[in-house]
Amino acid sequence: MSIDPTDPAVQKLVDVIPISPPPASERAMRAACFAAPDEKKTRYSLPSSLESSSPVGYRQRVSFTREEASLLMPLLSLERPTGFVAGAEPAREQEIFEESALGILSSRQSTNYKGHKQVTLGPRDSARACALLKKLSGREAAPLEDAVHTHLVFSKPYRTPFTLLLTFIGHKPVKSLLSVPKRAIKKRLFHHDDIPTINYLQHLHLGILADAMERAALIASHGERRANVFMASFCGEHRVPNRAHIRELEKLGGLTPAERQAGWRLSLVGQVGQVDAGEQVTLPGELWRRLGANLLALRSERIQPGVNQEEKAPAPY
Repeated sequence: MSIDPTDPAVQKLVDVIPISPPPASERAMRAACFAAPDEKKTRYSLPSSLESSSPVGYRQRVSFTREEASLLMPLLSLERPTGFVAGAEPAREQEIFEESALGILSSRQSTNYKGHKQVTLGPRDSARACALLKKLSGREAAPLEDAVHTHLVFSKPYRTPFTLLLTFIGHKPVKSLLSVPKRAIKKRLFHHDDIPTINYLQHLHLGILADAMERAALIASHGERRANVFMASFCGEHRVPNRAHIRELEKLGGLTPAERQAGWRLSLVGQVGQVDAGEQVTLPGELWRRLGANLLALRSERIQPGVNQEEKAPAPY
């Protein structure tokens, strides 16, 4: 069977294209520095210390050679696995942690808003989840048997005190007075977005997460396991006809009534299992570790002030 290269469902291969940096005299230099002991800190000062409970730490990016980068390019155009190996050994706790850190933690929202959380099922519950996935309509692909574990990702609408405040201001006096109770009820009971145009943030980062989970399963297992990720059945027009089966999956993931009332819903399911040799990816062991470290470093919080166009900003900004 021939493959149509114009088909949007067909992954496109990515090549390494080296780009020479501009001369040193033409490079932008922000010259960020620490504030003096008696100087007031501003947004343009480097922090004197960094504290975070997140495994997504503050670290230096790791360089790859052109040859190493060429070896890594296939990870940017992964196809779905066609099947999992039956009776495969379950993943070690360290591997599951690294897989989760590379996935959900490295792809979280660019703000500190906590809109995703993940529950991971073992082999027995993964079989139950597979049976429920087969009943869903609108799936992107067929669920696979023999997953060694399954990630259930719950998400909730993007909502902060600031966005909540914006929903009750900025309207005409009479119209606002009449519509505030209606909007409040919709947000409290039906979890409508505070700002319709901000609703894309929740789904944008779910898509980023789905992509990250596919690579994370490979990296954490050194190429032996692959992920089979589903999103379509849990959103849009498919969510209503799938409601009963989604509730069963949410129950399997331990979603509580209080969490449901707060707006948490199942939004993504990723099956992970060992694949046969033909679908495994072989890379030097050290390169897998360096790649994982780089993905976390690329997603770390910014520690150097960024570009700002305000008049009081220093010239380099």
